[in-house]
This record gives sequence, C-alpha cells and structure tokens, in this order.
Amino acid sequence: MSSGAARFGVFLAILAVDQITKALVTTYLAAPVEPIRLGALLNLVHVRNFGVGFGFLGDGGATQQWALAGFAAVITVALLVMQARAKERLYAAGLILIASGAIGNAICRLARGSVVDFIDVHVSDYHWPAFNVADMAITIGAFCVIAHALPLQRAIARLRAPRRGR
Repeated sequence: MSSGAARFGVFLAILAVDQITKALVTTYLAAPVEPIRLGALLNLVHVRNFGVGFGFLGDGGATQQWALAGFAAVITVALLVMQARAKERLYAAGLILIASGAIGNAICRLARGSVVDFIDVHVSDYHWPAFNVADMAITIGAFCVIAHALPLQRAIARLRAPRRGR
C-alpha cells in the first residue's frame, strides 16, 4: 500500500469514528442529559455547539452554519493537497488529522445544524469545554504540525539523513 493510500485510510478511519460516535450520542443521549460518569475526570455528555471553538460565533443561524462548513471544506481540500506533497511523516500526519477533524465537524454541522460534543474532562467542578473525536484529531494534528516546525525536529531530520560525499 502506498503512503498516499495509507494516509487516506487514516483520514477515512478518523472521519468514520467521529461520525459514528456523534450518531451514537445523538441517538442514545437526548440533549440535555445528566452526565454519565466514566471515571474521576471524565464524563459523557450531549452538548450542541452552534459556533466554532468553544462556541465562538454561535448565534449566526443557518447561513453561518453553511458558511462555516464551506470554509472547512475549502481548508480540508487545501490540507489534503499539502499532505500529498509532504515529505515528512509527522507533518503529513498532522495535516491528515486536521483535515479529518475539520470535515468531520463540517458534516455534523450540515447534517444536524450544530456540532455534537460529548467528551467532558473535568477536575472537581472545573470543566474543560466538551469536545468530540474531530476536535481531538484537530488538536493532535496541530501539535504534530507545530512539532514539525520546531528547529529541534529539523535538526533531528538532518542528522538522520544520509550524508553525501562519504
């Protein structure tokens, strides 16, 4: 299997897991629902996010939902083109993760009019805003892209590269 096919497989797998988990939450946890405790720091909830990160731009209506989804689609295409040209695995992986998360949330936004969030991480009464699989992919992907850009990462790659003239 080529690296391009493997990358696309990862893209589709993350997208599928994201959509399936959102469908399960929507089907089995009517919003609003009492949190289901999954441990000392984790709850399962059903939250509808009408905006973007942390609910920003959440009051724009259907036109805004379509505009945000369209923007995510354009970004996803650009990221997929960039990853196809990427030579370094960490960078390509980051772009794939961001693209799969962006399109996953865009599909949810168009299908449901909002993004379904369901993972609630907390310490005592302090809760991080609820998120979903697509959000995790975007966040991990961003860390991969940032790590790739760090000078240390580039220095390591130079050390691993075969030297010419020896």
